[in-house]
Amino acid sequence: MYLCRIKKYIQRDNQKVKKMKKVFLTIGLVTITIFAQAQDIVTLTWKGSNNKVLLLYVTPNKQITVYWGDNSNNIYTGGSVNGSTLISHTYADTNDYNVSIIGNSWDCKFERIDFEISQMSILDVSRAIGLTTLYCRDNQLTTLDVSKNTSLTYLDCSGNELTSIDLNTALVGLNCSSNKLSSLDLSKNMGLDGLNCSSNQLNSLNLNNNAALWDLECQNNLLTNLNLNNVTALQNLYCSNNQLDTLDLSQNTALQYVECDHNNLSSLIISPSVTLQRLYCDHNQFLLSDLNVLTQRVQFQSGYSNKRMGQQQLSARQVVVGDTIDFSSQARFGYNGNTPTLFTATKNGIPAVLNVDYEVNNGLIVFKNADTYMLTMTNTAITSDPNYPAVVKVEFTVRAKHTDASLANLTVSRGVLKPNFHCDTLNYSVEVPYSVTFFNITATPNDSLATINGDTGLQVLYIGKNIFTITVTAEDQTITQNYTITVNRKDTDTVVNVMEITEKISGITIYPNPTTGKLIIAPLSPPERGKQAPSNSPSGGEQPTIEIYDVVGQKVNYQLSTVNYPLMIDISHLANGLYFLKVGGKVFKVVKE
Repeated sequence: MYLCRIKKYIQRDNQKVKKMKKVFLTIGLVTITIFAQAQDIVTLTWKGSNNKVLLLYVTPNKQITVYWGDNSNNIYTGGSVNGSTLISHTYADTNDYNVSIIGNSWDCKFERIDFEISQMSILDVSRAIGLTTLYCRDNQLTTLDVSKNTSLTYLDCSGNELTSIDLNTALVGLNCSSNKLSSLDLSKNMGLDGLNCSSNQLNSLNLNNNAALWDLECQNNLLTNLNLNNVTALQNLYCSNNQLDTLDLSQNTALQYVECDHNNLSSLIISPSVTLQRLYCDHNQFLLSDLNVLTQRVQFQSGYSNKRMGQQQLSARQVVVGDTIDFSSQARFGYNGNTPTLFTATKNGIPAVLNVDYEVNNGLIVFKNADTYMLTMTNTAITSDPNYPAVVKVEFTVRAKHTDASLANLTVSRGVLKPNFHCDTLNYSVEVPYSVTFFNITATPNDSLATINGDTGLQVLYIGKNIFTITVTAEDQTITQNYTITVNRKDTDTVVNVMEITEKISGITIYPNPTTGKLIIAPLSPPERGKQAPSNSPSGGEQPTIEIYDVVGQKVNYQLSTVNYPLMIDISHLANGLYFLKVGGKVFKVVKE
């Protein structure tokens, strides 16, 4: 009865998958302590095939049971030397199957598992506590969690479809290449010495606490920044085919191999104390002057001079025929004295003709014809490897200067253009009343690179014909076009200038002028106080029509304080400036201060 109770307790403890339990059994006055430990268990889902093979390393001479998910199972025994166990199974179809691999005793541990190329879509190793090495490459895993495998030191999960991965902190080697990871934070894996995370979609890689890392492969990603300042043990760096603009390796004094080709690098800093075996920095955006500095600064170990620095590809540029492109600083380099740089150009893949398609003068380049050119600058003195000379290329799209000297729009602030505007119509007329003394002309070129000169903006109108000319000059500065507007200002009244303190015209007095706000209009001989003046006269009769205009001819509002003479007008709300006061048929200039 007591033994049955012990067996039952151990089975229950195994089901809970706990590492170690103490079971206390009291028989009479004697207490027996029994240790019960859970078995290692691995579960997975894969597709069936006619020959599924797995390799496991378990505790030597210990047994495991594999439940294949098709109502069959097999028992295997670990090898007597290293516990290697090769298991295999044949399925009748290619359906998905859920497989369980279980140690038959608490002291049977899974130390290494090789599940390579197995068409797995799910893998759970969280209960394989003794696992130290896991190979699960070239499957269809989308997630993987090894955070509970505290003894795991090497993980190869390359060639899957992982978008996330949960790691433990004990890893020494990690290969997660050829997945779909977008970020990877390894700041807690301080013992990591080897990392291959190439061929993912990484735009973020955190190596701030990985001082022990000596081998880093992060090529073929989307990295725009790579901070390696704290990776002081780094010897091998492979970061090609990313989007790096700068790379600072000044703190990595143990470097031997650097491959940073096919990026956007225009700055590469390498410690002068480094002696390299390899430097590949071709296909970036270095100028010849940058390569010259690198070549003279970087030292190579005896017997090694493996460097590729050529084929730099600068960003494409757009220029205009006749523009001068300054590459004069790239024209002469070399270790001993000056070595001239060879400038050559192709046009749509065909050699361009010097002094016909382009000119070169001490590094000053001028393209003479519109087309697409590839300019190549070559200097063999910058590198000792004749197979990889220092070559910098830049593509130029050269266009002719624009010849469009037309307007896209032409408007006036008063009146109407006749005929209606059209870019090909050059002559227009406008009729405005006598009261319009100023108006505004607005012109917009059809080509933003064309320039406009002449009569635009605010213009003064005189009685009769006023002729305004707008000149449009094309970008090429050789083609111009003139648009003409003839404005006819009608002559209907006589303008009277009133600038004195008091002006007496046709029996009317207007004061004060200038004014700060109040304006009085009074007849020279006013009627009796409180009575209206006689009719048919500016100094008598019914109140005349009163209008006020600004300098561009727009009518403005005013306040009439009285209805009998003398009339008082309030214009204090108006901005300071010149106004035109029309009283009956007479027009006066009034200054508001």
